[in-house]
Amino acid sequence: METLVTFPVSERHKKIGNSITGVENIIWFPETGPAEILLVKNISFAFDHKPKFIQVIYAGTDHIDMNRIPEGTKIASNAGAYRFLCRGYR
Repeated sequence: METLVTFPVSERHKKIGNSITGVENIIWFPETGPAEILLVKNISFAFDHKPKFIQVIYAGTDHIDMNRIPEGTKIASNAGAYRFLCRGYR
């Protein structure tokens, strides 16, 4: 499945992403194109296709305009990612 990363990413993180999924499977910002998976900070960019899955990199989705998400598209956030830090665990 092709993934579209919709925000700037460091070369270090691109290298990690490419090693996990394969360089041919990721479209890195500022490039764009149809992809089944979107990795987003927000939905402020234009997309003209229906992704199967959207991963928001933040814990919440209150900043996401859900009306722009095509019906049937699954969306996930990083809710719970900071749970242990909030409890004082390291």
